[in-house]
Amino acid sequence: MGNQIKNIILKASLERLPSFKDEIGKLLTTLDNVGANVSSLRAMIDALMVTAVDYCSAHSAYSQKLSPEVQSDHLAAVDSSLSVALALQQAEEVHQFSILESIKSANTCMEELKREQEQLESRLRQLNESLSKSDAQLSYHHGEVARLIEDKNAVEEAPVLSTVDAETLDALRVSFERLRNGFKDLSWE
Repeated sequence: MGNQIKNIILKASLERLPSFKDEIGKLLTTLDNVGANVSSLRAMIDALMVTAVDYCSAHSAYSQKLSPEVQSDHLAAVDSSLSVALALQQAEEVHQFSILESIKSANTCMEELKREQEQLESRLRQLNESLSKSDAQLSYHHGEVARLIEDKNAVEEAPVLSTVDAETLDALRVSFERLRNGFKDLSWE
């Protein structure tokens, strides 16, 4: 029976905590029923369970946080994409302004030079097509900039795993493993 408890404890893992607790509980109850004194064993198991629960709780809380390196990498990537998108947007705005100025010029020339009306109307159609394409591109760039700004804000606002958080998590894991490994030396004979 002692070796059975020892084997169950040594096979304990943080993922199997609920079934481990049930198995050990049944064995301790059996030992209690036969009159064995299991108080020190129960105290060791309770300490192991508390440490395991603390570790699981800390791991769950910290797993939602970005490491500073990951956040920095995300920010760098988003900043780079944002710079490119802003440059493209600015270039398209200059292009669109140029097209709008050309439309004004074409309309003025059409009024002044009736004899060249047919040629200018053809140019005007081309410029309107360019404006339509430019509007579509500018709309796309506006949407892309807005999305990238949202991405940047989300990355900046994401919780970051601090050095203290990482050290606490590691200390709890080490404590759990040390307590669990303490069961290896138990002798039931």
